[in-house]
Amino acid sequence: MIADPPESLSITVLFGGGLVVIGASICYNPELKAAGRNPFILDSTSPDITFKEHAYNETRFSSIARTNPEEGECLLQIAQRKINQKWGVYGEMATRDSSDLDSN
Repeated sequence: MIADPPESLSITVLFGGGLVVIGASICYNPELKAAGRNPFILDSTSPDITFKEHAYNETRFSSIARTNPEEGECLLQIAQRKINQKWGVYGEMATRDSSDLDSN
């Protein structure tokens, strides 16, 4: 029997002095690797709203947009690009064929 994945990572984004954890995790299960299967498990669904939609529901982020709209928009775009990049990497890791993984 394969145990629950022991390790997980979360996407974090530094935005305007605040740290936000986006609800995503990818787990690594060494027992799956030993069985010749892909040990990475993406156990979250992709976000159903943009970071901007999330951020504007938080006073600490929406205040940046009010006080400095140009800087706020720039920070939102940077954060969204990082989130998209991380989701792409995690998705690729979780869907990788086990034959593509290092056999060490």
